[in-house]
Amino acid sequence: MTTYVQLDAAEEAVVMREAAIIAADALLAEALLTRDEAAAMLRVTTKTLNLLPILRVKLGGATRYRRADLLEHIRKSVER
Repeated sequence: MTTYVQLDAAEEAVVMREAAIIAADALLAEALLTRDEAAAMLRVTTKTLNLLPILRVKLGGATRYRRADLLEHIRKSVER
């Protein structure tokens, strides 16, 4: 049996904000790639990846790459 609780506007706003934070965290976690994953996506070595002008995210001692930044680098690298 499912029980529903009526929330007032302030409580509903808190719940919605928390849901948005959880969704953003999940999206960010999915979008961050390790150095090896980023290199594989671009089909280059990790040494070459380090030389490319791509933004990096530093998390403690770990380096991560945002998938969107890698796609943007590919888009900008297309010769016309």
